[in-house]
Amino acid sequence: MNGRVDLEDLQIEVWATQYWMKYLYVSQARGERISPKDIVDLIEEMKATSPPDDDASPAAFDERHVDRFPVYERIGLEIAALLADVGN
Repeated sequence: MNGRVDLEDLQIEVWATQYWMKYLYVSQARGERISPKDIVDLIEEMKATSPPDDDASPAAFDERHVDRFPVYERIGLEIAALLADVGN
């Protein structure tokens, strides 16, 4: 791998981590207790996501989704496992 690919992979990791941390922080601020099932349900919803209403074509969205989703899924599942381990 070259440095650019590594940097792009790292950026996706950061975005995925930020996504899940924001989800957890907002839920906590609302007084909601997040369970591993909540995270798995959200991952399933993300899998079925349709393209947003932006300038990206459906093909461009699909390419980004395929590239990024596995990272979001992996981090989400890691968080779900951690929550299960601590008894949430």
